[in-house]
Amino acid sequence: MRERLEYIDLLRGICIFLVVFGHLLQANTMESSQHPIFSFIYSFHMPLFMFISGYIGYKTYKVTSGNDAIYGMLNKARALLIPYFVWPLIVSNLFLVSKYNFDIWRQFSNLLNSWSPLWFLWYLFFLFLLYTAYLLLLKIFRIDKSVISDSIAFVLFIIFGAGIKYLKLDFFIDIDSFMLYGLFFFGGIVVSKYSIITDLILNKNVAFVGTILFLVIVGQYNFSDPGVRNKIIKLVISVSSIIIFYNLSRMFSDDNFIRRKLLQYGKYSLVIYVTHFVMFSVYKDRAIFSNFSNLYIIILISGLSIVVIEACIFIKRLVLYSPYLNLMLYGEKFRKNTSE
Repeated sequence: MRERLEYIDLLRGICIFLVVFGHLLQANTMESSQHPIFSFIYSFHMPLFMFISGYIGYKTYKVTSGNDAIYGMLNKARALLIPYFVWPLIVSNLFLVSKYNFDIWRQFSNLLNSWSPLWFLWYLFFLFLLYTAYLLLLKIFRIDKSVISDSIAFVLFIIFGAGIKYLKLDFFIDIDSFMLYGLFFFGGIVVSKYSIITDLILNKNVAFVGTILFLVIVGQYNFSDPGVRNKIIKLVISVSSIIIFYNLSRMFSDDNFIRRKLLQYGKYSLVIYVTHFVMFSVYKDRAIFSNFSNLYIIILISGLSIVVIEACIFIKRLVLYSPYLNLMLYGEKFRKNTSE
């Protein structure tokens, strides 16, 4: 079994907490996605999640042959695509709903177009598909993994996205968002691969500049603005947030309750991500926090987020008693004697 990287689990724990917090805030305030706290969270947390996925992907995902590539993508399909389809098509139609909806074909078509709250899994699968193709090509043509080959791959990735957009072949994915998140996914791979970049991010002066830059421009981001300027702002905020949180994750070494909880949330991040939408529906559209100050909103929704996250983990522990359910709901390998 591979050794878990605690600083990565810490980052995952922070990110998944922000995901749950953001969705609860969106559903329980009159401002919804226009709320300034919501815009703050969504200016960086999903790019940070993609960065983490690429970072850990480089350390754990290896392709040395065609069989490795096939086996690897089958594992990714199991882990990412099974939950991606099962939760919206089955779970969301049967549990905690006032009326059953079995318009399966329409819902399936929406999922094929990445119109799903679980879009992250869909994007991540295709990013791993591209990464697998790259690693396989390096092996086939016996090309060394170097800065030159990585730079060429980056250029080809940009050309690929531009080509998809020009030919209007983005019927299965929003190519603009895919390219943006792809930059952070492959950025995570690069940081994980080259220690010189890791050392640069951990440099105190770089961390200081990143923090100042983040604080100066984070308030300029508007979640509802599709403009180029806003996308550039999001890009800069996301890069600076990666610098900040990567440094913070390396500093949290003292064993305390908050650190242990964040580590646990990081370990269960995929579980929480796919499960919390069902839990979250209980609190949906109540706008119960609209008349509170931002400070009280942060305190109250933080508490509610913890309740939802703990409930998700509890559900996972129950599901572990059924290997079939564990496979279908969380894409984990089928084992007759599944245990935590």
